[in-house]
Amino acid sequence: SWSRRMVLASSFVCGLLATTIILITDPDFSSPYSLPIIAAALSIPFASLIILNSQIARSLNWILFASLTNTFLRPVFLLVVLAVLLIAFNFSPDALFVLSLQLGLLGLLIVGQSVFLRKKLSTLGLPRTGVVEKSLWLNTSLVLLVSDLYFAFHIDIHVLVSGFFLSAADLAIFNAVLRTLSIVGFASTAVGIAFAPQVAQLFASRDKQKLAAVARRALTITFWPALLFVLLQVIFAEPILSLFGPLYVEGRPALLVGAAAQLAVAFATPLVPMLGMTGNHRKLFWISLGTAILTIVSHALLTPRFGMVGSAAALLLASVFWCSLLYYWVCRSLQINLVWPARAPA
Repeated sequence: SWSRRMVLASSFVCGLLATTIILITDPDFSSPYSLPIIAAALSIPFASLIILNSQIARSLNWILFASLTNTFLRPVFLLVVLAVLLIAFNFSPDALFVLSLQLGLLGLLIVGQSVFLRKKLSTLGLPRTGVVEKSLWLNTSLVLLVSDLYFAFHIDIHVLVSGFFLSAADLAIFNAVLRTLSIVGFASTAVGIAFAPQVAQLFASRDKQKLAAVARRALTITFWPALLFVLLQVIFAEPILSLFGPLYVEGRPALLVGAAAQLAVAFATPLVPMLGMTGNHRKLFWISLGTAILTIVSHALLTPRFGMVGSAAALLLASVFWCSLLYYWVCRSLQINLVWPARAPA
């Protein structure tokens, strides 16, 4: 489709531009940050296509397909492969190996996701109109795509930014910590996708009371599975981190701080479609942009002084900021009350 070609072309140009800048400024790779930045740049097209496919699946209410690939399969596959390498071959990977493995898994997932989506779409018999609303795509779909990119890959952004201030060993440990914590977001993402059609319907009917009730119910449903995942990860932090190697258990303090951040993000995730599905997608874009800026600033201030724990604190700060803005703008833009639990009528 035109959207897929546009996304692939623009993301490829961005990745190629970033790679070219690194090759020109550091042709000998003397900086330890050159390879991670190139790896991140090369992953931009894959990340964009994963999000685009998820958006298509979400619009057709294929909830599991829309949320499974990025929020669950990607971190789980990584943990499984590392566990097999450690248990079966006694192989302890370094940071470069883990980074390469992540890129490889990302490529395999996007291929599998695209093939499966194409087969699913072919069974629907959708007509090909040939009409492309370019201005509508740029003003709506592109804005939503950029916002979704930040939300889906905020963990990768934190890893990339913290890499400028952490040693290679600490960065590898912090990366493992965040990959472990990212599984928490699966249930909340699925819940957000599931209740998005209700949001659009109730918003169109201007039933603010029911809209607020649905939102409160989604937040409640999201919180308890997320809390369970977080508690299990905190309890079994050392065995899980040891899958990456014996030195990775040093990341337990960072995991404890990061767990609070992921719990906050998971709890507020259902608020995302409340802006995206009600014509407030530009607010969602500015929230994502502001959080990205805060991420850079907080890492620059906290990571050099406190190391991995400082990076986890930066993640917590950015997550609380993101959740607070979401809550504020949902309540203000939609003029609803999201007090949880709901107040009984007088």
